[in-house]
Amino acid sequence: MFSARDQDRWGGGASYIYMAIEKATRPKLGRPRKFDEETAVEAAMLVFWEKGYEGASLRDLTEAMGIDRKSMYLTLGDKEALFKKVLDRYNTTRLAFVPKAFAKPTLREFVDDVLNSAIQFWVDKSHPGTCMTIQNLAVSDESEPIRRAMAVWRKWRLSTFRERIERARKEGDLPAELKPEAFARYLSVILAGLAVQASSGATLAELKQTIAMFRQTMPIPMVISRRP
Repeated sequence: MFSARDQDRWGGGASYIYMAIEKATRPKLGRPRKFDEETAVEAAMLVFWEKGYEGASLRDLTEAMGIDRKSMYLTLGDKEALFKKVLDRYNTTRLAFVPKAFAKPTLREFVDDVLNSAIQFWVDKSHPGTCMTIQNLAVSDESEPIRRAMAVWRKWRLSTFRERIERARKEGDLPAELKPEAFARYLSVILAGLAVQASSGATLAELKQTIAMFRQTMPIPMVISRRP
């Protein structure tokens, strides 16, 4: 600190000199590396998709994202927060075929499109495994927050199916004896079963055969898919 004599000698400039010295000698705090958040979350998604939440280590995640742990915690949060960001991205990017199916004009076309788009996605070899949400169903008690997050996600998806089916009811496109809630749950069960079969190695042809049998028991007439 400058003395009163220094202040008299240098005038008010002493305080500016002191501030400059203090700034120059102050320990510098490390700054997080700059990176593109979307690219990092995409990379983390592939890790969680391949290894599951518990199988993915912090080292796996940071190496895939190309950042250190400090940068991850400062910008993306801890492992749990990162997984929730990944789940959001997975839903808006990889499962974008679902809202597209919602836009189909009839309930029959919606169901046909969502089933066929789903199995095409699950057998695609350009990404790990089949369905990331199936890969992360089984977690230990230590990962209870992830189990709850997945349960919330499934309830939300069920509600989106119900809303689409309620629209069909208003448009006269749903048989009167069917309840939207029950039909939405029925469709969710069929999709989950197909996803498990795909993750167990079922081929596209086998999954298509399953859908063909499903059509025979559907309470509404189905459109025959012309996809290869």
